[in-house]
Amino acid sequence: MPRYTFRAGQSVKIGPDEFLMLRRLPESNWQLQNAATGEWRTFTTSDLLDLFATKKLAFVPKIDGDFLAPGKLLKKLERDLSAYPPELVAVAQVRLQYVKEIDRRQPMAVTERTIEPLIRSVSEQIDDREPPSWRTACRDYRKWLAAGRDIRAIILQHANRGNRIPRMPLEVKTIIDQAILDLYMTPERKRVPEVHLEILHRLNNENTFRPMDCRLPSPSQRTIYREIARRTPYELKLARYGKRRADMEFRVSMSGPDTSRALQRVSMDHTPADIIVVDDDSMLPLGRPTITTALDEYTRCPIGFYTGFEPPSCFAVMRCLKHAILPKAYVSRDLPSVKNRWECYGLPELLVVDNPPEFHSTHFEHACLEIGVDIQYAKVLVPWYKGALERFQGTMNRDLMHGEPGTTFSGILERDEYDPCKHAVVMLSTFREILHKWIIDVYLQTPHRGIQELPAEKWRAETSGLPPPLPPSAAALDTVLGMRAQRVVFHYGVELEGLKYNSIETRRTAATNGHQFRGRVDVRSQRPGPYQSPGPA
Repeated sequence: MPRYTFRAGQSVKIGPDEFLMLRRLPESNWQLQNAATGEWRTFTTSDLLDLFATKKLAFVPKIDGDFLAPGKLLKKLERDLSAYPPELVAVAQVRLQYVKEIDRRQPMAVTERTIEPLIRSVSEQIDDREPPSWRTACRDYRKWLAAGRDIRAIILQHANRGNRIPRMPLEVKTIIDQAILDLYMTPERKRVPEVHLEILHRLNNENTFRPMDCRLPSPSQRTIYREIARRTPYELKLARYGKRRADMEFRVSMSGPDTSRALQRVSMDHTPADIIVVDDDSMLPLGRPTITTALDEYTRCPIGFYTGFEPPSCFAVMRCLKHAILPKAYVSRDLPSVKNRWECYGLPELLVVDNPPEFHSTHFEHACLEIGVDIQYAKVLVPWYKGALERFQGTMNRDLMHGEPGTTFSGILERDEYDPCKHAVVMLSTFREILHKWIIDVYLQTPHRGIQELPAEKWRAETSGLPPPLPPSAAALDTVLGMRAQRVVFHYGVELEGLKYNSIETRRTAATNGHQFRGRVDVRSQRPGPYQSPGPA
């Protein structure tokens, strides 16, 4: 880093304006001239120091003396020292010892007779087996002084070595670029040897009608590798693997949406459990249950879930949403092995979901509209938009299911010769119990790196002053979140799944409007959830 002082001829920048320090006046005053307008201003030394300490004044780098290439030296000083390769910085540190020794002997004549003994003396002290020549040491000393004793001035510029004029004819460069574009940068992903053969073939065709002294040279395979390496990695990945793969590999991860309170933003998604469960009665493998989870992103608390063996459906979504909204009073009553309480409940403000059909169904949209929950659909094929929930589901599968008998691991390639169906011993009832126990006694009671505290304590602190909102009644919630179906009213009533329903109201409607009346009714089922006792039909 160069060193500067307040002196005549020094340029400084005060705010957006640049000034030239003209002269020092009596009583510690300085006369400065605006470089753009020519206006003269007077500052005291204490004022300039105060501006420097408050980051309002900065020295403008300037090359002192009659240096031959001030532009190149200024360009080197613009780069930070960490931007140079470490090996070049190490070489500059060694050369700095010779430069400082020359500076300590000043004033002296800088000649071969005076500099050679200094170089030999320094090389013996620091054990340098390849000391620089006296001309190199003098050149480094002039650069170092001109840059204000900055080490960056003597760092070697190996990147500037070599010929800058391309030796490849323009016609050959055009053929190579076109062949790379036609063969290499395609979804078929041709190999470089195949591209090289095609380039040689095209050059051979081009040379057919050329005289012997004007024929185009044939590039080597290594030249093709260098031409491909000149393209950006994103450009190559985009052309060979597609935009989604390129965007995923070169994406920039930033912080997600900001939340300020519990239930402000709740994300919901499905995931298959990484374990095979067996039936309680027959002890036969049932398969991998699908877990639908709702997670509060502010407190990182899972507020509800649903497990079932049906594919991801609107029914699973409704059951998970109902379980998330209702208080979990059944835990202490039905699961005595769970030590802590699951205090998470309440109506969320915003529900963030993916784009499968069950989240776009009319049942789900109407139910959220009735209970006053907004829906936000994440972008397609970007799971990191719900990173908190994805991380929770991955943690649940790894901590709870991996390593247990019957685990399927995270992918088929991790199983090798392990058959999870033969080793499955976890019963369905046991699986639901240990899932509750892991969520309530383990996950909620473990410090979370994202919020720097226990999720259970975070929820308790956020909801102690203002309890979470609830619907008017659990029965009303059953009606709203029940599965819906529209049926036509006939003279025999309404038919649903092979069963007929009739009542005095339907007969009265038919008598009023005639048997040709074909009105539609909205049928809602109130099936109980997985942990609630059945209610009336």
